[in-house]
Amino acid sequence: AIIGIGCRFPLAQNKDEFWEVLKRGGCLASDFPQNRKSEYEEFHSVYHPKQFVPGRICTTAGTYLENIKGFDAAFFNISHQEANSMDPQQRLLLEVVYEAIEDSGMTIEDLQACRTGVFVGAKTQDYGHLVVSEDNKTNLDQFAATGTARTIIANRISFCFNFTGPSFIVDTACSSSLIALRLAIESLENGDCEAAVVCASNIILCHLNHMVSSLAGLLAPDGRCKSFDVSGDGYGRGEGFAAVILKLKDTAVNDGDDIYSEIVSCGMNSDGSQAVPMTAPSVQGQAELARFVLQKSGLQAEDIDYIEAHGTGTAIGDVVEVSALSKAYCESTNDNQRILRIGSVKSNINHTESTSGLAGVIKLALMIKNGHYVPTVNVKTVNPALKLQERGIIVQTIAEEWERRNGKPRIGAVSSYGFGGSNAHAILREFTPSESSHSVEQAKGTHVMTLSAKADESLCKAAQTLSTWISENKDQRMDDVCFSLNERRTVHPNRMAFAFETTDEAIKLLNNFGADTANWKADVSSAIAKDGKKRIVFMFAGQGPQWYGMAKELIEKEPSFLSTIKEICNLLWDMGEQWDLLEELTATEEKSRLDEVVIGQTATFALEYGIARLLISWGIRPSAVVGHSLGELAAAAICGDLPLRKALSIVVLRASLQAKCRESGVMVAVGMSQEQANSLLCELNLDMTVNVAAVNDAQSVTLSGDRQSMEAFKKHLELNDIKCDWKELNTARAFH
Repeated sequence: AIIGIGCRFPLAQNKDEFWEVLKRGGCLASDFPQNRKSEYEEFHSVYHPKQFVPGRICTTAGTYLENIKGFDAAFFNISHQEANSMDPQQRLLLEVVYEAIEDSGMTIEDLQACRTGVFVGAKTQDYGHLVVSEDNKTNLDQFAATGTARTIIANRISFCFNFTGPSFIVDTACSSSLIALRLAIESLENGDCEAAVVCASNIILCHLNHMVSSLAGLLAPDGRCKSFDVSGDGYGRGEGFAAVILKLKDTAVNDGDDIYSEIVSCGMNSDGSQAVPMTAPSVQGQAELARFVLQKSGLQAEDIDYIEAHGTGTAIGDVVEVSALSKAYCESTNDNQRILRIGSVKSNINHTESTSGLAGVIKLALMIKNGHYVPTVNVKTVNPALKLQERGIIVQTIAEEWERRNGKPRIGAVSSYGFGGSNAHAILREFTPSESSHSVEQAKGTHVMTLSAKADESLCKAAQTLSTWISENKDQRMDDVCFSLNERRTVHPNRMAFAFETTDEAIKLLNNFGADTANWKADVSSAIAKDGKKRIVFMFAGQGPQWYGMAKELIEKEPSFLSTIKEICNLLWDMGEQWDLLEELTATEEKSRLDEVVIGQTATFALEYGIARLLISWGIRPSAVVGHSLGELAAAAICGDLPLRKALSIVVLRASLQAKCRESGVMVAVGMSQEQANSLLCELNLDMTVNVAAVNDAQSVTLSGDRQSMEAFKKHLELNDIKCDWKELNTARAFH
């Protein structure tokens, strides 16, 4: 199952911006960026408008990232000197992987605990060729070896995040990332890892790969991929980075992860020598793989709605691919009315080579998740050699809703082929959660939102980014947003938190904090956590502090708390109790029976246990628990030392026995030491009728006895001007 996505493409810094590019049918090809001055001049110095010219490139156009130099080295605990020696592929992929982890809702600590594997598709080594050269030998330093080696692209991720599962790169040219995906799935299935980071990089730093592609006749002179169009004359190269986080589906469901789609089948093969020369695509090889993956999935050909094709826009490649897909998905179908849709993300972002397979997976996963087809662009006249109409295939050239056919989930496939004959194919299916996994009713009232970062500037930027996102997604449930931020994010030292009731209030507070306006401090708490050893302790009180309606607001506004109270209600009825805990917790002052021993003590236990469960659901987990009197049972239950049913039965039995005692008893919390209390009781001959029932601390005790004796003790204190706190507890019995 795909549970997290991160990406970096031209004009798309993340998956949301990428989706917007896809929806509007953007084509991002442009000339080589002038802000890379020396490379720009180099590319233009060897330009020639025709292919096959030795020492020349037929185009300078492509799809290029706006910024490949910016990198927050400190965030990853990397020195500036080492960062300066690192291949931009290492730097950018670290950022994109972190963004995918954030998107998955898993923390770094979660992934460290489950032997996370790192599987990278990487082909180009432009940086290494530029740095490790005769002309640059005097500038090399101790970081050059790790900074330029391709294998370190994967190993760097494992090192920086302390992931201890498999870690390697795959280079099968353009199918690298989809084959990396297949190997990651295999590792998950055989137990080598419990979570997988599958990622890919492609960057263009020098003209040499342009040159060899131009000489091979692979590059389009206009630098654009024109997938499935009659004008297809080669592909345009593109830069791009992508990452997905994978888990086995059952694990993801059990962990409550948000699933983009499930990968129901994935496979790989080689063309062998079925096509000549080696770089020629094979209809037989591609069709055999698609059939194999379809058979392994247990699906029928007509179940597939859409195929995200390799679709480079080469005259031979598109014809071969469509013919192979037709053999696998059209010729064997029993549904004569079914139309198979195909498309290619390369029409938007060009051929990102080793990243291209994963780019197609992300596009397909987003279409499935959002229930929307996006257009393949640059298609003016479909290539007649594709024979689409007679095969029952159409190119998806418009944005439209992806309707479920006959109530079945949305299903699509994605293909990726290496120019040496290494092929990969995968089938993705919409994940439909069961009723039991649906979210509970949204909590009403006040929410708490937290953010953290490694630096103040980053925290402000995160607040502004979140404010913008919430403004654009006001239909999102705020309790879900807060849960993800509070519970499913890696926590960094610089932190902020605030309480709010409405979405507009959250947007305003985030904006004020992000812009550092003068009035944010009144509503937002901000601090730097310096001591990582501080821990939380939950303390559970005994009987006495209860009051009528004490749980009413929690019951009305917190579905999770209400669920716990209902659970305890059912247990009480199973134990033979005839009264309704929910009614007693919400009763008016006139109807309240919380002063009755059994009801009062049971309600106190239920309230404390319910609040503790609620806090834990918010991510506030205790390192230790401690209870006072009745609270000891709630503490034992919440930490698991006593099952809830057993703890509850002890509470009820204990209270029932106490209810049989005389009703003239009283309990009082008194501000004096145990020694002073015992001395005064002996002096007044009250030690047989009043006892020290509990030592609260060095200067506080709880006394238990009959009312007449307790009043005599209080009068002595008043007459002798003995100053101390005196608080009668809300109980009708004297006990402990």
